[in-house]
Amino acid sequence: MRTSLLKRFAGIFLALFVTATVAVSSNNADGRGRNRTSGGSCVNSISGLNQEQKDQIISLNEGHQTAMNELREKRRSTSDLTQKDQIREQMNAQITTHKNAVKELLNANQQKQFDQIVGNGGSQQNYGKQGKRRQGSGTCNGSGSGRRGR
Repeated sequence: MRTSLLKRFAGIFLALFVTATVAVSSNNADGRGRNRTSGGSCVNSISGLNQEQKDQIISLNEGHQTAMNELREKRRSTSDLTQKDQIREQMNAQITTHKNAVKELLNANQQKQFDQIVGNGGSQQNYGKQGKRRQGSGTCNGSGSGRRGR
């Protein structure tokens, strides 16, 4: 009887442990989920884009993500704070260049929509605790990985 009670307790504990592990591992700190896919760009958020614009934006995003990933790796590989700051400046310049390149493909109305999306981090509701705005991890904000890539 005692071993059956012990096995039952162990089974319940194991089930709770597995459930908690899965719940925690599938979410980031922002609660959006680690494995979410948004299509990789903001092309679905801007109205009136033709197929050529969509293709060009997707191509720009792919190149931008490659460049940002290289800069992130470079930044992670050094422990020198001065170098980290210089690389961060390169990352900011890359983000600005990418945003400007995307805006050049858009008409005036689409640019306004893009600015709204970029302005709130690629998310329609991007408010943190205490109602403060924060940089999001949306794909139209330039870096695509939000605060994690800094």
